[in-house]
Amino acid sequence: MFSIADFEPWWRFGLALLIGALIGLEREFFQQKRESPNFAGIRTFALISLMGAVAAFLVADFGNIIVILTLSGLILLISVSYLGNIYIKKMVTGITTEITALLTFMFGVLVMSDHAMFAIVLSVLVTLLLAFKGTLHGFVRNMSTEDIFVTLKFALMAAVILPLLPNRTIDPWGLFNPFQVWLMVVLV
Repeated sequence: MFSIADFEPWWRFGLALLIGALIGLEREFFQQKRESPNFAGIRTFALISLMGAVAAFLVADFGNIIVILTLSGLILLISVSYLGNIYIKKMVTGITTEITALLTFMFGVLVMSDHAMFAIVLSVLVTLLLAFKGTLHGFVRNMSTEDIFVTLKFALMAAVILPLLPNRTIDPWGLFNPFQVWLMVVLV
């Protein structure tokens, strides 16, 4: 019977390629819809993720410096591409694709660093975030000032106050748990 460990590290390289291809598929699909070729597509993102995996694989032989140097080289390439795009097209564009390329490199590193599940989940979330650009922009465009304040109040209640509360009973009868009470407030 075969085990995934029998295919070490090849399955990790394959997974890194697939993660990059997933993200690149989304980037290239929407570039083709807009008929505006951009920084990278399916092949480039697959190679960026594989580059992260290879760099992380080489850490055992060369130390962390190999990841730092490879990432620095990628940042240099992305920067030159971005600045060249500004110079040629005479227009400033967003940097979502460039940031996504850096994340994709890190996903390749995660796959080789025994954090493959994190890389998979994060790459799917990033791809969803990229794919829902129009929906998200439309949602924000239709928000009112009141909607913003309500969202910020909820974030304050859920992400700031809740984690600070003790998750234990504090009364002599063992009935009042501030964390659980505030969790109910947040849910309601």
